[in-house]
Amino acid sequence: EPTTNTSGRPNILFIPVDDLNNWIGYFNKHTAKGNQQSLTPNLDRLSAMGMSFTNAHASATICNPSRAAVWSGVRAGISGCYDNKDYPWKSFIKEKLGLN
Repeated sequence: EPTTNTSGRPNILFIPVDDLNNWIGYFNKHTAKGNQQSLTPNLDRLSAMGMSFTNAHASATICNPSRAAVWSGVRAGISGCYDNKDYPWKSFIKEKLGLN
């Protein structure tokens, strides 16, 4: 059952996801041409209860730099994490900068 937000502040849930692309149910990509392996009933249900942002961008086109950017708020040019060979990506996030 939904609850009412009485704080006056927006109630935001941010879910960063690697490599899911737009192959999730609420984007209606489960067609003969879509990816049948990514079934997302929980994300579909969650998206039906709120607002979905569909114009998303990644800071990098590969996982490690993108993860480092999401968790630190800085781009690869600042963190120094440029490739998936840059492992572990957490080591590129300066202390007290990241969310971890």
